[in-house]
Amino acid sequence: MALSQQLSQTLREMTLVSLSPDNTVHFAARIMSEYRADVVVLKRRGCVVGMLTLRDLAARVSALGRDPEVTALSAVMTAASAASMTGGIGMAGR
Repeated sequence: MALSQQLSQTLREMTLVSLSPDNTVHFAARIMSEYRADVVVLKRRGCVVGMLTLRDLAARVSALGRDPEVTALSAVMTAASAASMTGGIGMAGR
């Protein structure tokens, strides 16, 4: 099977996980574990507002000693840049 076919098949089999930025870090970590997801898309009223990655969890929660039970995803997410909100693909860090 050609690489492009393998990639296409892999992408079709992937489950995209999306949550609200108002959810807690603890809830997101449980969902990410359940779905074996390295990244979660964050949406508000159907619009993408950012994403949460395993790196975000490590660097912005664990390393800073934040309480995952009360920390909202909006406080630690990688926010979508203006370009990505208008059709581009960039993401802006905090």
